[in-house]
Amino acid sequence: MHNTERRENRGYTGGILAHISSLEKTQDQVNEKIEATIEITREIESSVVKCEEFETDFATGEADSIKISALLQFDTVGYVTVDGKLLQPYVQNFRKKIEEKRRAREQITMTANRTERL
Repeated sequence: MHNTERRENRGYTGGILAHISSLEKTQDQVNEKIEATIEITREIESSVVKCEEFETDFATGEADSIKISALLQFDTVGYVTVDGKLLQPYVQNFRKKIEEKRRAREQITMTANRTERL
């Protein structure tokens, strides 16, 4: 009976070792999947960081554009104000000349009407 017990124990031991080997293979496969998932996670995190850098660059560019636009608008208003003040005497002179031409035309028209009546 002693030999029979040894054979049974060897059978159990062989089965246990086969099961352990199977579990080790499964564990190796799980570890490989975990490592692949970790690599994908790192790639995603890297992409997120790049996107955040692009977003920061775009925000900085937008702020610079708004600043430049405000400065240009300020300059434009200043130029219009200065030009308006500088041109005001010319505009007034031009209006006087137009008014003189209107008066001259009215006088010619009135003179022509008087002549026709005679």
